Amino acid sequence: MPKPNKWTLLRRRVIWILILLLVPPFILFFSGTGQAPPGRRRGSAGKLFGSAVPWEAYERQQAWVQLKMSNRVSGLSSGLVDQLVQQQLWRELLLLAEAKRQRLRVDDRELAASIRRIPAFQQDGRFRPDYYYGYLRSTGMGPQDFEGFLRNDLLIEQLVNSVKASVALSDEEVRAAYDAAHERLRGLLFFFDPSSHTDEAAAAMTEDELRAYYGAHLEEIRIPEQINVEYAGASREDLARREPPSDEELNAFHAEHQAEFLREDGTLKPLDEVREEVRRRVMDPKLRKALTALALDLDEDLRAKRSFEEIAQTRQLARRTSGPVPIGTPWLPEGLPPDETQAVETLPESAMSGVIETGQGVYIARVTQRLAARLPPLDEVRAEIRDRLIRLRAQDAARKAAGTLRAKLHERRSAGLRFEEAFLAVGADPARTVSFTRTGAIDPIGAVPSVNAAAFGAPLGELTEVLETPGGFVIIRPEERLPADASKFAEVQGSVRQETLTKQQDLHVGQWLKDLEARANVQKFSEDP
Repeated sequence: MPKPNKWTLLRRRVIWILILLLVPPFILFFSGTGQAPPGRRRGSAGKLFGSAVPWEAYERQQAWVQLKMSNRVSGLSSGLVDQLVQQQLWRELLLLAEAKRQRLRVDDRELAASIRRIPAFQQDGRFRPDYYYGYLRSTGMGPQDFEGFLRNDLLIEQLVNSVKASVALSDEEVRAAYDAAHERLRGLLFFFDPSSHTDEAAAAMTEDELRAYYGAHLEEIRIPEQINVEYAGASREDLARREPPSDEELNAFHAEHQAEFLREDGTLKPLDEVREEVRRRVMDPKLRKALTALALDLDEDLRAKRSFEEIAQTRQLARRTSGPVPIGTPWLPEGLPPDETQAVETLPESAMSGVIETGQGVYIARVTQRLAARLPPLDEVRAEIRDRLIRLRAQDAARKAAGTLRAKLHERRSAGLRFEEAFLAVGADPARTVSFTRTGAIDPIGAVPSVNAAAFGAPLGELTEVLETPGGFVIIRPEERLPADASKFAEVQGSVRQETLTKQQDLHVGQWLKDLEARANVQKFSEDP
């Protein structure tokens, strides 16, 4: 794996900032190569609003999209990456065309301010021209090209924000959203636990069944190539423990930002009441700076060909191990991103990776051992197969018990019995009374949104279908809807308004985009992958 230099690290950081700050929220996927545009072709790549899209404009925007997509989905197949690039490319061309139709503009002052606000071009909060031009050199772009692309991104952002701004939210809608989110449903819950059928399933297990399962699932049982990995680095938590903020720093920040820590009555919250928030806000810029410095230090160490042990000791990095980890399976020790860790998988034993940056930490890694793929004999995996079969059969038994009970209750109700009479007639185990919101957890199954939705969708007094959960199967009989507590609305009104507004804006932008695509009558002459 090539070891990135400091400008490569800076380029990655800038691209992530552009993605997070400038790309519209409904654009979901990013990937690419960051290569220069292909050779120019004649004619047009397609049409938008009846106007031709010149190949030159198409290919320039394609190069920019690919650059923005770098470091995002590099673990995907090249075919899927190309497809995502095409989707994103045409969407940006469409949005730019609409922005120009609406005569939106970003002046030079706005553009310059946007560049100066990019944290990767700053040091201690001040713009560093050498960082900016170093980034341009690392991407092969001149200032005019970069600023043109960035201006277009700002136009898209301005366009999308204008669509969002058209969404109005009334007080009644906010109250309705609060009522819907905090309305409770009280009812009876029948829970069917597979573990109660484990002994029965284990007693019925035979040797022939074990052998048959083994023979039918050889590829599933086969152990793929695996690696053991050692990695060293520092997370945000590690760095925060090394240099915690002093009381003087906390007091100074609290004093400088008093307006942000006022109660509703205008009085100042004391530091002890907001200490954790103050501590976080003091530490955030320090940690970002420390992680950036560590990444550059590690890059210098790798270029100087220092050993893993020497780097870890000199930089006082925590060393950890992970494995065996199957090749080709996303694995996330310390939150390492899959695309970076998959690159580690290709390294020979003892070879080191490049610098791995996750946003939450900075690391280097090496493969300490590679284990060849193999098919374990039955005796080695007998216990595992037996446990698997027992779990499957116990789960089937629980599902069957739930279906049987529901059918019997339905039969008795159809015969004219009240639910209580039907319940006694079938001799069911006692049900438990539950109360929950549309999104809250339900005891004993925890948070399973599909169960909440099914229960709220069922008529009062009627049984839901048999619902599967990670821990077993349930049937719910909703009995009463309990309105939201009106006395608590004032406390959360602001957060409910913002959350509801964001949801409505996202829905509105999504529908607006569909309508825009229809009005533009998009014609693509370029070949989609």
